[in-house]
Amino acid sequence: MPTYAILRDLSTASTAGPFEAVAAAREDGPSEPRVDVEELSKEDVRQVARDPQVRALAPIMPTRLVEPAEVSDAAASTTAWGVTAVGADTSDRTGTGVDVAILDTGIDAGHPAFAGVTLVQEDFTGSGNGDRKGHGTHCAGTILGRDVDGTRIGVARGVGKPSSARFSATMAQANPTGCSAAFSGRSSRARAWYRYRSSSTSRTSSRSR
Repeated sequence: MPTYAILRDLSTASTAGPFEAVAAAREDGPSEPRVDVEELSKEDVRQVARDPQVRALAPIMPTRLVEPAEVSDAAASTTAWGVTAVGADTSDRTGTGVDVAILDTGIDAGHPAFAGVTLVQEDFTGSGNGDRKGHGTHCAGTILGRDVDGTRIGVARGVGKPSSARFSATMAQANPTGCSAAFSGRSSRARAWYRYRSSSTSRTSSRSR
C-alpha cells in the first residue's frame, strides 16, 4: 500500500469537512502539530481525511540525493558544483525575462550575489523583511545569484537584469519557525500576494506597449 505523511493538529478538534481542513487552520492560538507516516489504502485515505484533527495528508514522494559532479580543480574554483550538476554551465538559457517567486525565510538584499537584482519583499510573519535565518538567501543565491568572488553560484544569472520584468525576483517571506497550522495561512496569503503582483505587472506592461 502507498505510504502517506499525515499532519495532525492535536490542540483542538475542527468541524471542517475533509476538503476544508487546510482552510480551517487557525492562527489565533498555539497548535500541537504531529506528523505521522502510515500505509493507507484508498478507503483509509478517505477515512483519515474525515478526521477533524487532520490538517493535510500527502503520499510520500520518492527522493534521492543529487550526486556531486566530477569537475576539475580549475573549474571547481570558478563554478559551484551544483551549477555543473544541472547543466546550467553549458545551457544558453539564462533566465532573462523570467520572474521568480520564493517563499522562504526572507532574503539578504545586501548580499553581493544580488547586486543589480530588483527585489520586492513582503513579510507575512510580523518580523519584518530581510533574512534572519539565512535559508532563503541561500536558496535565492542558488537560483539566480550573481558570481561571488569570481565563483559562479547561480543557475539562472539572467533573472533580474534591466531587460527583465519590473520585479524579477520576488521574495515572500513565510518563515516556518515550527510546523504549525498558522504556516498554512501565511503560505496561502504569500502565494495570493505574488499572483496579484504578477497579474498587476502583466497588466501594466500590456498598457505600456
